[in-house]
Amino acid sequence: MRSDGLPRLPYVFPPVASKPFVPEVLDEERFEQFKLGKSYPANIGDVLSFRYQIVGKLGFGTTSTVWLARDLERGHKYVTLKIYTRGEDNEEEFQVYKRLRQGSSWHPGHGHVRKVLDLFKIFTSSGDHPCLVQNPTWESFKDLLYRNPNHRYTEDLLKSGSPEVMLKTDWSYPIDVWNVGVMVWDLFEGRHLFHGNDPDGEGYSTRAHLAEAIGIIGPPPVDVLQRGKRSHEFFTFDGKWKEDIPIPTGVSLELSEEMLQGTNKEMFISFMRGMLQWRPEDKKTAKYLLQDPWLNS
Repeated sequence: MRSDGLPRLPYVFPPVASKPFVPEVLDEERFEQFKLGKSYPANIGDVLSFRYQIVGKLGFGTTSTVWLARDLERGHKYVTLKIYTRGEDNEEEFQVYKRLRQGSSWHPGHGHVRKVLDLFKIFTSSGDHPCLVQNPTWESFKDLLYRNPNHRYTEDLLKSGSPEVMLKTDWSYPIDVWNVGVMVWDLFEGRHLFHGNDPDGEGYSTRAHLAEAIGIIGPPPVDVLQRGKRSHEFFTFDGKWKEDIPIPTGVSLELSEEMLQGTNKEMFISFMRGMLQWRPEDKKTAKYLLQDPWLNS
């Protein structure tokens, strides 16, 4: 909202580049519902309900698509729009959100419940599309910083860095697979797999984290090191460790796991190894992991 009380004008997006665009079938376009016109054909730059301008796509599913938008009535503040397919019965979900909005602001958990900011319908000639407006689930690094009373990033936040992050290689979705693996271990075992505490007493360091990873899952392949912008800081050109801190010995996933025995332990270790891999292409996909025997035994 401007100082004169009027909504701000929407952004004007630059024209499409002159380079020819090769169309692809993406995301929800693969679903039969989209082909039947059940998904709303949102586009970046669209303004919905005379208020929310779409600036990017966040995700999709069989019953909805989710978009990042700016609220033109609240200083272009970011919001998410969950646009449902037409013909779906969403009333139960909407009633849940309405009930949550009525909760007491004095409840200690009130600030941790994601609520609905707005609910409206997009009217089209073929049917209506309900739309939920919510705050994005992200936090900025500044928000995370001020969650800690010391205004410093905690070591726990820094410890789950994947090889791609530590070595500064190109990365994509497989980076999340490593992070999920570390999180699963921490939750199941009740302790950290990696600590990254440097022997110099100054706290966390990448070199200490790498040393622990080598001790647990073995050394990184040379082809992985060749992709990293920081690899030369820790390894020789032929892949040998050159830091002056020792690689932990007498450790492994098998020796570190203390909660299981027998076949269950073997399946769990195999499950973990599917995620804790140096090469991104060697990590199992999320779909494959969901079918893993350890999760389904």
